[in-house]
Formats: sequence, C-alpha cells, structure tokens
Amino acid sequence: HWLAFMAARPRSGLPDLPLRRSGQGHFPETREDSLTQRWRQSYASCPGTYTLYVTSDAQGQVVPEPDDGGIKSKSAVGSVLIFLVFVELTSGFVQGFYTPLLPDLAKHVGVSGEAMNWFQTAQAMAAAVLVPLMARLGDIHGPRTVLRVAIVAVLLGTIMIAVFPSYPLVLLGRIFIGPLGVWLPLAIAIIYVRTAGGSASRSISIISASLMGGIVLGTVAAGIAQDVMSSLVATLLIPSMMVALSALVV
Repeated sequence: HWLAFMAARPRSGLPDLPLRRSGQGHFPETREDSLTQRWRQSYASCPGTYTLYVTSDAQGQVVPEPDDGGIKSKSAVGSVLIFLVFVELTSGFVQGFYTPLLPDLAKHVGVSGEAMNWFQTAQAMAAAVLVPLMARLGDIHGPRTVLRVAIVAVLLGTIMIAVFPSYPLVLLGRIFIGPLGVWLPLAIAIIYVRTAGGSASRSISIISASLMGGIVLGTVAAGIAQDVMSSLVATLLIPSMMVALSALVV
C-alpha cells in the first residue's frame, strides 16, 4: 500500500521535516491520518531498518497528504460528538428502562417473576456472542456502518418486546437487543477516526458519561411512565422511539 506520510501542514511549532524512504530511527512528527497513526504504533518499538513507501509525482517529489475536507475541524468533530452523545444516552436509557417494569412485563406475557430471569440472561448471552463479532466487522467495514446495523437490530428488539405479548417472542426481542453492548466500542472507534490526541480522550469521556447518565434517566423515566401511562404497551414503546431517533442521527 502507498502511504501518503507527509502531512499537508506540519503541527504547530514543528519543522517541515524531510521524509526518509528508508533508515533507522523514528517517524517524522507531522500531522497523520488514522492509517499512518496505526503504522507508527505498530513499528514504534521495532528496532532495525524499515522501508516506507510514499506517493510521488512525475519529478519524484513527495505528494502531500490530501486535505481532509474539514472532517477533523472543530465544528465537524463537535457535530459528531453531539450525535454520539445522544446515541450513548439512548444506549443507557434502554439498559435502565426495563428493570423497574419486570413485574408488570411478567404479568403481560403470562409468566412468573422467576421466569423473567431469562429476560436479562438472553441479552447477556447474545451480547457475549455478538459484541466481539460486530466489533471485528467494524474494523472491516467501518464503525459507522456496523453501528447503524446494531441500532436497527436493537430497534427491532424493543418493538418486539412492546407489541408481542408472548414470552418466547419477548426473549427473542432481548436477543436482538444484544448488539446494544457494541454501541460504545463503535462510538469510540468513530471518535478516534474523526479526532486525535487529547481531543479524542475528552470526547470518549463525554460519551462514556452520557451512557451512565442514560441508565439513570431510563430507570427514572420507566418509573414515571409506569405511574402516568395506563397502557404497558405504550410505556414499552418509549425505548423504541429513542432508538429510532438514534438511527436517524447516525
């Protein structure tokens, strides 16, 4: 693969260092895209001589890295962060919403309270299988694409739990909610693609906090909806609406 390693503009305060095609030492400290960052991380601790191929023009001059089109600009990163905060808020909301409703949900599907233990177990087992699989697919096909698939799966699962008064179908809906566990890793991957350095760390802290806040918000909202709304089906559709909005913003 040809690596365009010379950045269009060097970092502030750093000289425009020449790019060596082979040699011993470290990579020049210039602004890098995600591919060259991974290259640096892979070979930073490897001693010896390496060869680095770069794109060049007909005169043999190094071609600068193409402009990123403003993807990493502060405004674009801020917009992405706002959307991801809402996505993780929704993730926490779904995780915290169902627990206060388990007794009513057991009556709704006609099973005992002990049988509802599988309501939690089904999602945990599905997440154990699907999270590493979908995380790997995110590396191959891109985190945003796989996140969209995960959101659609969770949306289908929340709808099944709300509209089908059948215990097996409710458990099947919980299995569809299994990909909820991969939302955060994929959101972090998107952050790393769109930002760099300390900005990425701050953004990850923000979306992680929004996840925990969503859990609290979901638990509180479930209790309020249970008191205010007379229909359990309508109450159970609240997470579906949150997930549907997440599907629109991603």
